Amino acid sequence: MSDMLVFAGAILSLLGTFFFLLSGIGIVRLPDFYSRLHGPTKAATLGLVLLALGSLVGEWGSPARTTLHWLEDFLLIAVVFFTVPVSAQVLTKSARRRRIDGADER
Repeated sequence: MSDMLVFAGAILSLLGTFFFLLSGIGIVRLPDFYSRLHGPTKAATLGLVLLALGSLVGEWGSPARTTLHWLEDFLLIAVVFFTVPVSAQVLTKSARRRRIDGADER
Protein backbone atom coordinates (compact mmCIF):
# COMPACT_ATOMS: atom_id res chain seq x y z
CA MET A 1 0.00 0.00 0.00
CA SER A 2 2.76 2.42 0.90
CA ASP A 3 4.59 1.84 -2.38
CA MET A 4 1.40 2.56 -4.30
CA LEU A 5 0.96 5.87 -2.47
CA VAL A 6 4.55 6.86 -3.14
CA PHE A 7 4.06 6.00 -6.82
CA ALA A 8 0.81 8.03 -6.97
CA GLY A 9 2.57 10.95 -5.26
CA ALA A 10 5.38 10.78 -7.80
CA ILE A 11 2.90 10.76 -10.70
CA LEU A 12 1.08 13.79 -9.27
CA SER A 13 4.39 15.60 -8.78
CA LEU A 14 5.44 14.85 -12.35
CA LEU A 15 2.12 16.14 -13.66
CA GLY A 16 2.60 19.31 -11.61
CA THR A 17 6.07 19.75 -13.04
CA PHE A 18 4.66 19.27 -16.55
CA PHE A 19 2.15 22.07 -15.96
CA PHE A 20 4.95 24.35 -14.73
CA LEU A 21 6.79 23.58 -17.97
CA LEU A 22 3.67 24.49 -19.95
CA SER A 23 3.47 27.70 -17.95
CA GLY A 24 7.02 28.65 -18.93
CA ILE A 25 6.38 27.82 -22.56
CA GLY A 26 3.25 29.97 -22.43
CA ILE A 27 5.22 32.97 -21.21
CA VAL A 28 7.71 32.64 -24.05
CA ARG A 29 5.41 31.66 -26.93
CA LEU A 30 2.17 33.58 -26.44
CA PRO A 31 1.86 36.83 -28.42
CA ASP A 32 0.62 39.59 -26.10
CA PHE A 33 0.54 40.58 -22.44
CA TYR A 34 -2.91 39.21 -21.72
CA SER A 35 -2.22 35.83 -23.27
CA ARG A 36 1.09 35.65 -21.45
CA LEU A 37 -0.69 36.37 -18.20
CA HIS A 38 -3.54 33.93 -18.77
CA GLY A 39 -1.49 30.86 -19.68
CA PRO A 40 0.89 30.82 -16.72
CA THR A 41 -1.81 31.81 -14.26
CA LYS A 42 -3.89 28.75 -15.05
CA ALA A 43 -1.03 26.32 -15.62
CA ALA A 44 1.08 27.37 -12.64
CA THR A 45 -1.91 27.20 -10.30
CA LEU A 46 -2.74 23.68 -11.42
CA GLY A 47 0.94 22.71 -11.30
CA LEU A 48 1.40 23.92 -7.75
CA VAL A 49 -1.78 22.18 -6.58
CA LEU A 50 -0.65 18.92 -8.19
CA LEU A 51 2.78 19.22 -6.56
CA ALA A 52 1.21 19.83 -3.15
CA LEU A 53 -1.18 16.90 -3.62
CA GLY A 54 1.75 14.75 -4.70
CA SER A 55 3.49 15.69 -1.47
CA LEU A 56 0.38 14.83 0.54
CA VAL A 57 -0.24 11.49 -1.15
CA GLY A 58 3.40 10.44 -1.32
CA GLU A 59 3.95 10.97 2.40
CA TRP A 60 0.54 9.66 3.48
CA GLY A 61 1.61 7.04 6.04
CA SER A 62 4.99 8.45 6.98
CA PRO A 63 5.59 8.88 10.72
CA ALA A 64 7.65 11.99 9.97
CA ARG A 65 4.56 13.63 8.46
CA THR A 66 2.83 15.54 11.24
CA THR A 67 -0.49 17.35 11.29
CA LEU A 68 1.37 20.62 10.82
CA HIS A 69 2.77 19.39 7.49
CA TRP A 70 -0.74 18.52 6.29
CA LEU A 71 -1.99 21.90 7.37
CA GLU A 72 0.84 23.65 5.55
CA ASP A 73 0.04 21.84 2.30
CA PHE A 74 -3.66 22.65 2.51
CA LEU A 75 -2.89 26.25 3.43
CA LEU A 76 -0.57 26.50 0.42
CA ILE A 77 -3.33 25.26 -1.89
CA ALA A 78 -5.86 27.69 -0.38
CA VAL A 79 -3.54 30.69 -0.62
CA VAL A 80 -2.69 29.94 -4.25
CA PHE A 81 -6.36 29.49 -5.17
CA PHE A 82 -7.26 32.85 -3.64
CA THR A 83 -4.27 35.01 -4.56
CA VAL A 84 -3.48 34.01 -8.15
CA PRO A 85 -6.85 35.01 -9.66
CA VAL A 86 -6.87 38.27 -7.71
CA SER A 87 -3.35 39.19 -8.80
CA ALA A 88 -4.17 38.34 -12.43
CA GLN A 89 -7.24 40.57 -12.24
CA VAL A 90 -5.23 43.46 -10.77
CA LEU A 91 -2.53 43.11 -13.44
CA THR A 92 -5.05 43.09 -16.28
CA LYS A 93 -6.87 46.13 -14.91
CA SER A 94 -3.60 48.00 -14.57
CA ALA A 95 -2.51 47.05 -18.09
CA ARG A 96 -5.83 48.10 -19.50
CA ARG A 97 -5.64 51.49 -17.79
CA ARG A 98 -2.15 52.02 -19.19
CA ARG A 99 -3.40 50.91 -22.63
CA ILE A 100 -0.85 48.16 -23.09
CA ASP A 101 -1.02 46.56 -26.55
CA GLY A 102 -3.55 43.78 -26.71
CA ALA A 103 -6.24 45.54 -24.69
CA ASP A 104 -9.60 45.86 -26.33
CA GLU A 105 -10.46 49.48 -26.86
CA ARG A 106 -13.84 50.82 -25.79
